[in-house]
Amino acid sequence: MKAVACENSKLEVIDLPAPEPAQGQVLINVRRCGICGSDLHARRHADVAAEIVAEAGYPGFMRSDQRVVFGHEFSGEVVGYGPGCRRKVAIGDPVASASS
Repeated sequence: MKAVACENSKLEVIDLPAPEPAQGQVLINVRRCGICGSDLHARRHADVAAEIVAEAGYPGFMRSDQRVVFGHEFSGEVVGYGPGCRRKVAIGDPVASASS
């Protein structure tokens, strides 16, 4: 699958293996995906943000030297489920990511 990754503030389109849904995960065939403002901010300021969130108790935020796939705002359709899913959405149904 194609994805946009960021590493050392550089964006590039990369090929990744097709994902397999793990326990409790839903597999989505992404039809549209956007790179939003928070992605672009992280591109230039990941290390500063990582220090701030580490102080708040979350040490796992991205760092500039890590390759991170961008695009948490997407739409597509459900194509599969991992073990343990409730399967509330039918295969083929359209879905979109949501922010709170």
